[in-house]
Amino acid sequence: MTLVRSEYGVGAGYAVSDGVVVVWPDERQDVGAVSSGSVFCRHRVFPAGQVVPLRIEGDDGVAPLEVAELDYVVPSVGPNPNGRIGPTRDVTGAPPDAPVREVTNLNPSGPGSFVEALNTAGPARVVFRVPGVIDLGGHDAVVRGSYVTIDGSTMPGVTITNGQLLLRDVHDVVIQHVVIRGGLRVHDPTTYKMDCISLDHAWRVIIDHCSLSWGTDELIGISGPRFAGSSPAEWRENTSHDVTISNSLLAEDLETYALNPGGERSHGVLAHDNVRGVTMHNVLSVSNGRRSPILVKGGGEALLANVYSINSFKNGPVYALLSDEWAGYPPQVGQMSMLGCVHKEGNNTIEPSSFYWKTQGGNPEMFMDDVVMLSSGGVEKPDRLIQPNGESFVELPDPHRIHYEMPVRHSSELLSYLVNEVGAHPTNRDAVDQRIIQSVLDGSTQIISHENDVGGLP
Repeated sequence: MTLVRSEYGVGAGYAVSDGVVVVWPDERQDVGAVSSGSVFCRHRVFPAGQVVPLRIEGDDGVAPLEVAELDYVVPSVGPNPNGRIGPTRDVTGAPPDAPVREVTNLNPSGPGSFVEALNTAGPARVVFRVPGVIDLGGHDAVVRGSYVTIDGSTMPGVTITNGQLLLRDVHDVVIQHVVIRGGLRVHDPTTYKMDCISLDHAWRVIIDHCSLSWGTDELIGISGPRFAGSSPAEWRENTSHDVTISNSLLAEDLETYALNPGGERSHGVLAHDNVRGVTMHNVLSVSNGRRSPILVKGGGEALLANVYSINSFKNGPVYALLSDEWAGYPPQVGQMSMLGCVHKEGNNTIEPSSFYWKTQGGNPEMFMDDVVMLSSGGVEKPDRLIQPNGESFVELPDPHRIHYEMPVRHSSELLSYLVNEVGAHPTNRDAVDQRIIQSVLDGSTQIISHENDVGGLP
């Protein structure tokens, strides 16, 4: 029997041979049978340095039954994979020989513009050569090719505003180190709805180290046709799928209700019906009134690892299957797994609040480990992990994607890590990101209706 520690500090991570069983000697008596080359499948999250007793039993069909007991010291969390985890673990965006398209001016369109750089089909690496504000004029910047990387690390100081980045019918796209601050400007709040990043039938997408704020719909919308095809498998294939959001700061989506009664917004992330393979990893969600950090709709699938959300109106993650939208179609069961996550109340939170909430129909399958609900003062509220009207999910013994190997910190270590690491340029933040991070640290978080409420663009 081979026993080798994984490179990641994910509970207990061991590569083992066929037939090996790992037993946690605790009240849960978790037992996980794993196959050759895989990682221990009972996903538990412990603080780095904690000593955890393990019992390992194995019979690989060749050697006799072996039993080993050891004290496993949980290591510090391993390397940051920059979005290359789960279903996007092999996504690279632009291949090494892809042409480089340079953004050489701040114009909303035309030669040298950001829109022009995205406007040609085919693989490409898009880089920025001038700092400043790119005002899209209320329009979309459309990614028209697959195997594309948008690399904002080449020029810190670029902000995209007054529009959204749209990915439609494309795949293998990487968006890194990009700042998008939508803004309402002078637009009519009754008609103007823009995400910061919108996916419409896009797949194998990584959004990593981005700063997104002031959307007028969602900050990130992941959607597409909901029922395209003759089976649930085809529905899932024909909408957006396999999307990772990592190391990002998602903040202050605009609450336009005050300007447009009945048209409430302030949304974090939406994974629409039948969208599968959504992973959020190392994400800080600040002052998004709803869908903070995410709303997963009917038949959808999301894995949240080390996501910290603060100051929503009511709750953290939400699941909803709306029966009127599924009329004539057999309802599908959604899956949600949450590991090392925190939801904290804030200045705009309305009681009763909870970590998880379900609206209307559908009971998803769910796994939660090391999930914490905090009051605005930082007091843990273990009785508010689920909404006050009772459980509305089916508990799973394991995360629904147990083959996903990724570094997961204990919740007690999460915020101190995120405030230093998330966003487009964590070592060179602009004034907006600095203010948002400071609001988390000093408790001054506020849900806003217009970017001018906080001074607008610097």
